[in-house]
Amino acid sequence: MKQIILLAFLMACSNATAQINHPLVEEGKVWYYKGIYSWGGYKVWEEIYSLEGDTVIDSHQCLKLYLTCNSPYKSYDHDYIGAMYEKGGKVYYIVPDNTTSAVLYDFSCDVGDKITMNLYDIYMPNIVKYDEFDMIINDKQLVEYRDENLTVMNWSPFFKLTEDVVGFCTIWIEGVGSPLDLLNNTPVWYTGIYSSRELLTCKLNDQIIYDKDEFMEYYPAPEQRCFTKGTKWTEIRLDTLKYDNWYSKDGDEWVPNYETVEYSVEYRTWGFEGKSSDYVFINDVYTNGPDWSDSLLFALYEFHREDDIYIDAFSHNSSARAYQFNWFVGKDLYYQISSTKYPYGTIEEIKEGDFGGVRPLKYVDLNGVRIIQGIGVTEWDDGECLFGPAKLYRYSSPQGTLPERHYRSMLVHFERGGEVLYDVWPEKTTTGIGATLNDKGKMTNDSRYDLSGRKLEGKPARGIYIENGKKKVK
Repeated sequence: MKQIILLAFLMACSNATAQINHPLVEEGKVWYYKGIYSWGGYKVWEEIYSLEGDTVIDSHQCLKLYLTCNSPYKSYDHDYIGAMYEKGGKVYYIVPDNTTSAVLYDFSCDVGDKITMNLYDIYMPNIVKYDEFDMIINDKQLVEYRDENLTVMNWSPFFKLTEDVVGFCTIWIEGVGSPLDLLNNTPVWYTGIYSSRELLTCKLNDQIIYDKDEFMEYYPAPEQRCFTKGTKWTEIRLDTLKYDNWYSKDGDEWVPNYETVEYSVEYRTWGFEGKSSDYVFINDVYTNGPDWSDSLLFALYEFHREDDIYIDAFSHNSSARAYQFNWFVGKDLYYQISSTKYPYGTIEEIKEGDFGGVRPLKYVDLNGVRIIQGIGVTEWDDGECLFGPAKLYRYSSPQGTLPERHYRSMLVHFERGGEVLYDVWPEKTTTGIGATLNDKGKMTNDSRYDLSGRKLEGKPARGIYIENGKKKVK
């Protein structure tokens, strides 16, 4: 009998350990967020939330919430912004000078449950209740992180910000909260698509309990993605008003005529949309700069849906869809700027070739354009190559102003996860700027192209075009 009781006790302890509750509201807990504003030039600031000291409000034992930040909207210098308490898996928030409790999180609900949440705007003259919305839990699972099992919940809202902008989906992490916003549990609502936040670190009494980069290594699996943190690539850019070829001969020496541009991907944040398998990752793309810290070009959105992978880019007041990477014969590929779609063409054959990396890569050739699966275009008549068709240079210009550009760009190096996947440079010869790559990574001349890289059937009646690697005017 004693053995049975002991066994039951051990089983109960085991179950309790597996289902241990990680409180979110704890004395000494601090959240470090980074805010990003992208209208007319990027602005970045830090937001620090901290729970310090207790208080009783309407018979609820609460902890006081403080905020320090210096945003473009309003500054806080360790200001009291309300109180929080936790009960039965639910986290409640009370605005200053009020006694009404509002639910911020509910870790007790299950998949399929619909609950009503509250939104708050802390950047108004006073902290005010902004709105209410309904949400549904799409997924709930235990994720092993830092030797702990944390409940992670994926949810989506039942409302729209405007007629055109649907509320963005996100997750809750047990004991931590939302990686996008502590109070709103959503992206920043007050500035629409032009602002966002990301949780960098959450600490409890100076002990790290959440680190953005580390957590993303666990959930979800990064090997499913095209542009993970640390992805880098190199492009060469030729000024076609000055040169016809990548190299010039100076005596016995070949002199490059191009400039080299490097790119690097860093995590921003991420969320979910629809089912648990439909991920959307948001990363920042930087170009040459010290420590990649002051050269932000655009935000890269990577959508993983059940039937496709989409690559979008956003910045300032512009957006573009660059690629779809789930390929099959007969599929139409396109890039999209605003609401207008521009076709690459229809896939007739998916090829595989060696491009100087650790393994062969799949690619398609469509109307004079070569696209590497999971990477992008290998050459383009513009200042960027990989995303050239989508004209992402507009994102480095406030209000989407398009500068005059007379360039030809070529991808020469691409690495992801520490592996070199693509490493092909033009031969040191007067090959010409219209040269493309065959499946062996060698340069070959094609005939005529327009300035967007599309192959022409014959000579145009008028305008500028590329013929045998040289710019022509008619």
